[in-house]
Amino acid sequence: MSQFTLDYAKPKSALPTKGTWARIVVGTVVGTAMAGWLWHGMCDGGQAENTGGPGLSSVPSTLEVMREQIERFKDEHEGHPPVENRLELMTMKTHSTDTSLVTPGGTLGPYVCTLPVNPKNGRRFVGTAPGEGVAWVYRVKGDECEFYATDETGMKLLPY
Repeated sequence: MSQFTLDYAKPKSALPTKGTWARIVVGTVVGTAMAGWLWHGMCDGGQAENTGGPGLSSVPSTLEVMREQIERFKDEHEGHPPVENRLELMTMKTHSTDTSLVTPGGTLGPYVCTLPVNPKNGRRFVGTAPGEGVAWVYRVKGDECEFYATDETGMKLLPY
């Protein structure tokens, strides 16, 4: 009889280890929580702005936070976003039916303390199309909405 041994070598995995996954998840959760805290966690003091916190001084990160907060608004307002030209509703306490005006006594929001400054042009104004002085473009079609940043001139949409 011949003796032999089998080598049960563990295959090398291209996937991250458990510890790496934990770091990724914790980093994502902490980053999201920090962004949310910087934007709406300090609203009572009126001090949170996108210009002072880590990671909120770039156009892509500002767009990400705003788009997430618009989706949160929709989730809490029967699937409806704020109507065009009323994005400032995101800065107020509202009822679930308030998408075009605010009625007193709302318990939802605010979702952001102030509308953000566009890091590319230093402006805050929201329009429905690019134009002089426009920082952000917000468009609504039914229950769908789009939120974009403009370039330094305010005349072109940025590709984020």
